[in-house]
Amino acid sequence: MKKLSLLLTIAAALFFTSCVKEQTNPKGFQILYGNNIMDGRIPVYFNSTADNQRSILLQCGVSWKVESKPAWLSISPMEALGSRNVTLTTNAENDTEGPFSGEIVFRAYNGYTFVLQVVQEANNIEGGD
Repeated sequence: MKKLSLLLTIAAALFFTSCVKEQTNPKGFQILYGNNIMDGRIPVYFNSTADNQRSILLQCGVSWKVESKPAWLSISPMEALGSRNVTLTTNAENDTEGPFSGEIVFRAYNGYTFVLQVVQEANNIEGGD
């Protein structure tokens, strides 16, 4: 009887844990870039120029918004209900010696967050004498 009780307790814990995981990632919230599902570890790269654009597809069945982003990047739209193509645009040329990097934090209505890494390459052209 104790074994049955223990098994039922474990089964209930697994069931409720899986339900919580589904609620924290609402309706398959994911980001597609090209043919790739972004997992938050591989960044979206931009060249060093201003107005360099990338389009991502944010797939979600609920309301979401951009909670934070790097200052060097514009995003449109900043919030929506459901799946949307989202345009990321560099605001200025990166004329520094090193790349700009940052994170875009997307938040769903229930608090689920997804972090997308972004990098703008540096302009490494050196002037002549």
